Parts: sequence; C-alpha cells; structure tokens
Amino acid sequence: MSEILLSKIEEVFDVTGRGIILVPGFPVSKYKFDREYDALIKDASGATKECKAKFTVPFQSPPPKEVCYHCHLSGIKKAEIPIGSELWLTGVESSEIST
Repeated sequence: MSEILLSKIEEVFDVTGRGIILVPGFPVSKYKFDREYDALIKDASGATKECKAKFTVPFQSPPPKEVCYHCHLSGIKKAEIPIGSELWLTGVESSEIST
C-alpha cells in the first residue's frame, strides 16, 4: 500500500459543524484533491491512528494571497492528534494529488 507524507501538523482545530481541521493548508497551485481519502496520523513515538481526510477550499473574504485546501478529518478526535504529528494519505499515488 502506498503512503504519501503530506505535512507535519502545526495546529488542530475542532470547529462546530465542520469537525477537525488541520493547519497548514495545501496550496491549490500544488495539489488537486477530488474525494475523501484514507489517512494516517503518525505521532513522534511512531504510533498511528487511521482516519478519513477530505479537502475543501473555503470561501474567504477578502481572498487570501494564496488559495489553499483545508483538510477536514473524520473518525478521530482532536485529543488524538498531537502537534508535530504527520498527516499521511494511504492507497493513493502522488501523481493523483499533485498538479
């Protein structure tokens, strides 16, 4: 099974009505997400948690200098995602998500 490291998690938000949102975002100029993905959160100890990741481009006014996807996670709680953990996508090739 292929695994792609997307980012090191800098911040985690639990937003009412939206769920878990990770920071940093993913520039639209570099990525193309088009579905929900299987994901892993790997912490510094090497422990992993499985979850689902969905990427959306939020409406922002005024628009940001760089438009980014936000990553929404399901199947995991904020307390299970330590800052500094890594977000990995599984079962996908890098060519499927890169522009």
